[in-house]
Amino acid sequence: METYNPQKLPFFPRPYPGESLYSVLCRYHVRSGNATAVKTIRQLFGGDASLSSTLLLPSAFVLRHLDAWSSACSDLCQAGFLWAHTAFSLCSLWEYSFYRYLFFDDYKPAVASRKMRSGSFRQTRIQHASQEIRYCPICAAEQKQIYGESYWQIVPQLDGVEYCPVHQVRIVSTSIHVRDFRYSFLPADTVLASPSIGTTADPIAPSPYSEIQNRPDIFVAMARCVQYLWQHLPEYSGIWFLLNRYRQLLSVPKAHELWQSASVVREKLLQNHQAKLVNWLLSQNEMVEPRYIFFSQFSLAQHAVMISLLSPSPEAFFSDALL
Repeated sequence: METYNPQKLPFFPRPYPGESLYSVLCRYHVRSGNATAVKTIRQLFGGDASLSSTLLLPSAFVLRHLDAWSSACSDLCQAGFLWAHTAFSLCSLWEYSFYRYLFFDDYKPAVASRKMRSGSFRQTRIQHASQEIRYCPICAAEQKQIYGESYWQIVPQLDGVEYCPVHQVRIVSTSIHVRDFRYSFLPADTVLASPSIGTTADPIAPSPYSEIQNRPDIFVAMARCVQYLWQHLPEYSGIWFLLNRYRQLLSVPKAHELWQSASVVREKLLQNHQAKLVNWLLSQNEMVEPRYIFFSQFSLAQHAVMISLLSPSPEAFFSDALL
């Protein structure tokens, strides 16, 4: 089998604010002048690599080359890419310690399963349920005006983001599923300018939110929380900080009692919020006893709703705990 070594890149595009690593690689492909995606993939990775893993959580295989790419931009580094251009920070909601070991502590891919090496075993918890590339139309228009081109952002791809947290308009889903760009570079500027590629004109929220379809205020609050979590979770130590804050706001006296207090949590939330929303928020696997509630198994969207129900804003949720 023929193998290839990654090439030293003559340049690398400077990432835009909130831009996904996949989007940066798409822009590199356009500027490289390479005739095919295969040639660019070989230039970047030295072999076969799935680009779908670069949308939110890059695999260890992809990250091994990050420093080489960013050497063309002297102020960029692997850690900077992880925090600003992937959803890596959100891993602290579940298995932050594993990912830190994976990416920073001389992790050896040979000892892990293929699924772990791909970086995809937690991506489904973070990514929007549609698994399609998504964007805010106003953000895209502003990017075009400021930078001369649109790009794929991180936040619209995340679970629970149905409205833009900045412009408070519906996020639009393209017709491009993640499996469609595993070996294809699809720059946002090209996709959004080509009606033949197609986008959904009337975005529809996934079924878990059917009971609050007419509550844009809830959707906007969710989106703001998701964005804040993406930007600040490492600063607040992820799931452990959230659990302690939930305990404080729900008046559960002891930390170990939080997961045993499903009835107490439900009762407190029902005092001020719709039963359907609370029931969805606290829904769990059928194997879990009703008296327990496992916050550590919450999806990203569930954490966002929990924060928005307990505090007027994500900023207040975090800042109040520091007083």
